[in-house]
Amino acid sequence: MPEPVSPIRPTDAEARETARGLLDAARIGALGVVHPETGLPHVTRIAVGRAPCGTPMTLISTLSL
Repeated sequence: MPEPVSPIRPTDAEARETARGLLDAARIGALGVVHPETGLPHVTRIAVGRAPCGTPMTLISTLSL
């Protein structure tokens, strides 16, 4: 059986530019967690964006798991 190929690729300038483009175009994302009471997966839609300095960010309230 062949060795599995790692999905992790080197982070180069092209990868960074692609990530910036995706973050600039996206307004929503998904956040997945394991529900603390049931142990089941829980996914919710969240707002995403970039801070003026370019750092990815999201605003999550205390209502979130």
